[in-house]
Amino acid sequence: MFGYSGSMDVLVISYRFELPGGQVQVYDLKFDRQTMKMINENPSQVDWVRLDSKKCSHCPLNSKDSPYCPIAQNLHGVAAHFANDKSVVETKIQVTTGDRTYSKIASLQEGLQGIFGLIMATSGCPHMEFLKPMARFHMPFSSDIETMVRTTSLYLLRQYFNLKDGKPADFLLKGLEANYANVALVNQGIVDRIRGMSVGDADRNALVLLDCFSSMISMEMSGDMGDVRQAME
Repeated sequence: MFGYSGSMDVLVISYRFELPGGQVQVYDLKFDRQTMKMINENPSQVDWVRLDSKKCSHCPLNSKDSPYCPIAQNLHGVAAHFANDKSVVETKIQVTTGDRTYSKIASLQEGLQGIFGLIMATSGCPHMEFLKPMARFHMPFSSDIETMVRTTSLYLLRQYFNLKDGKPADFLLKGLEANYANVALVNQGIVDRIRGMSVGDADRNALVLLDCFSSMISMEMSGDMGDVRQAME
């Protein structure tokens, strides 16, 4: 059994933000260990998290079965807290995953990029499901190339298991490219939601950073993935 913190059934990943002036905010994110779905013990029901409030153009959910956007509902607590903050504020960020602790002094937007990405991958949005393995092996502060290598490697490992199970396998990454095209639309949809409730730019810019990575990996996969190829040599 992997040595994550929390009970046998719950995985806990903690984000600690220390802003100038000593203000500290800690988020203990809980996940079902088997499904890697985020456990939200106090889901928000404010207007901006309703499914039909600026719903993503390609959203497969309907408000009858899912009255709230699962991503927006889980993001609300963090996004609302930092709604008035500037993205460039220097912040001490500490992330504890159970196996290890990561720390870095960085802009607030970089810390929010990590926690937002983790929440979005585990909230139950159908377009984000393929990112759950990335969340399970969460690596904060990873560079673009590190994230790209992890993304493609985990996807290819899934294709290997598909092949072993007699299922179709996509070793040309066509499915991954399509997945990230959907992620880009989700990112834009969440930015549109947050824009209506946020005065500062930290929340929005964190999502913009996530969107930049989605665009970058799409461009790499449509080309020859030269950066990843070089990293493998």
